[in-house]
Amino acid sequence: MSGFGILQSLHVMIVDATLNGHQPLAKRDSFGVYQNPSKSIQHALVPIKGILISELLTNQVDFDVQISLALCLSKLIRITTLNLAFEDKLMKKAFRVIVSSFEALPECDGKSYHKRCRILESISRVKSYVVLLDIECDTLILDIFHHLVASPKDDNSTMTLTYVESILVGILTEVDDLLLECLISILYQSH
Repeated sequence: MSGFGILQSLHVMIVDATLNGHQPLAKRDSFGVYQNPSKSIQHALVPIKGILISELLTNQVDFDVQISLALCLSKLIRITTLNLAFEDKLMKKAFRVIVSSFEALPECDGKSYHKRCRILESISRVKSYVVLLDIECDTLILDIFHHLVASPKDDNSTMTLTYVESILVGILTEVDDLLLECLISILYQSH
């Protein structure tokens, strides 16, 4: 099975595992998916997490596979945000894939553009960038900031710009002083 086929199957498995859980509606996020999955759902996600972060998928050179992988990882992180989806080392690896999807954000007409917008939406709504701050992954925070500041403002939808703004403002309000200085210098360089 190709990398893309694996990801399509995993995406279905993630959605099925989270939507079929027996949990109160109050724990569902704005996407209709549980953010604090039960132990049985967490257990069901273990093999999915292993496959998603495997070398087979994270080393893919096909851009569409990378974007699909980033989307699956962002959904998994969103679902398990209260209980880190991966240990710190693997979480950094997962976020590297997600952040790399922002490199091509300026390409508004590509077939993966909508997937990248959904990744932005997920990160914005759950504020999963805070995890990067918690695990002291300043380089990835700088990369996120750089890619989002560099994305063209005229070609993106209003919602996409809202997500970008939410992420940028959220990062600025959460970072320590030293990192804040670096982020501000990126802002100045972009103008």
